[in-house]
Amino acid sequence: MTSLCTQYDIRIIFSAVVEPWLRAYIQKFKGKSIKTDEWKEFLYSYFSTEEQDAMPVERILQMGDLYELPKSNNAEIVSRWYQLCLRGRTRNH
Repeated sequence: MTSLCTQYDIRIIFSAVVEPWLRAYIQKFKGKSIKTDEWKEFLYSYFSTEEQDAMPVERILQMGDLYELPKSNNAEIVSRWYQLCLRGRTRNH
């Protein structure tokens, strides 16, 4: 059971964090050959922008408590909830 939870957590993190970055990366560099420095610059600039766009942690936690999002039986709702938590860098849920 633990390994299934770990795999599920990895999928949530991947869909919340890596997939959007990968789409932006492909869109920007499609058909181009780039150097490591260009890749690093894009990576750092993308995630520094993502942090600025994150919802405030207090609001994320309030919303989760109000609607009981972490307890939902709907996988899509739970997935979106964890995406918000990851973007907001929450540690409580």
